[in-house]
Amino acid sequence: MPITTPAAYAKQLGDPDHFAHSWFTCSPLHFRRLDLEVRAPSATGSAIIHAEIIKNLEQADYVLCDLSDLNPNVLFELGIRTSLDRPVMHVRDNLTAKIPFDIAVVNTHTYNSSLMPWSLANEIPSLAEFIRHVMASENPGNEMWHYFGLAKRGKPSAAGGDPTQAKLDLILRELVKPPVVPSITERLALPGTPFKQTDMLLDLVDSFMKQNGIDKYTVGDLREHGNSQILPVILPKTVSPLPAKTLAVLERSLVDRGFGGIKLMVGYSDAI
Repeated sequence: MPITTPAAYAKQLGDPDHFAHSWFTCSPLHFRRLDLEVRAPSATGSAIIHAEIIKNLEQADYVLCDLSDLNPNVLFELGIRTSLDRPVMHVRDNLTAKIPFDIAVVNTHTYNSSLMPWSLANEIPSLAEFIRHVMASENPGNEMWHYFGLAKRGKPSAAGGDPTQAKLDLILRELVKPPVVPSITERLALPGTPFKQTDMLLDLVDSFMKQNGIDKYTVGDLREHGNSQILPVILPKTVSPLPAKTLAVLERSLVDRGFGGIKLMVGYSDAI
């Protein structure tokens, strides 16, 4: 759950520490009745708070994830837990009307945001029953893995509980990675080239191909060639070779639309 209470919640509910009070009202006593050892969603000392949270996400048998207000930190932590294929119990308050569709596929318990005693008399047993139901599930992993059919699981860091060593390991892994050649979309999205130009370029190529009766083709990644960039276009071998004059028409269109630094390289393949 969010560690801090957003201003909108504080104003609506009249409590600047709503989520802290919500946590301590519903736990830890009631969770211990379920034979669960409770770890609060916070840590002492700002320097270690993230390392402690990540460690708990990795090691806990169950994680109760409060999606209320769709807090970005909570969604990030949910992603980490999900990547490890570990069970998560999704809950939200009645003020959070809608959650993202890819999370909504998992059964989410909705509770009343009010902390009034007459409300808690029903809410706490209801939450406890939801937790019992998840714990009794035959699926020991994360529900999203089964829904989306995922197969590759994340692995805990070999550095164990040492966050400094984990950072050093990450830096070393990044340094030894081979250079990544940017795709055409990434290249055209560099500063100074608006995103819409990516679609414009691909639309020009697509329109040209259709005008020449070509329905199947593949556009490769941009490649450096002197002061220009080469755009590979692969056509089926069943297509008659395009005359130089025909290709010149497309290159002229590229120049007119602001893509004068891009030259075409047309190839033919049986794989298309």
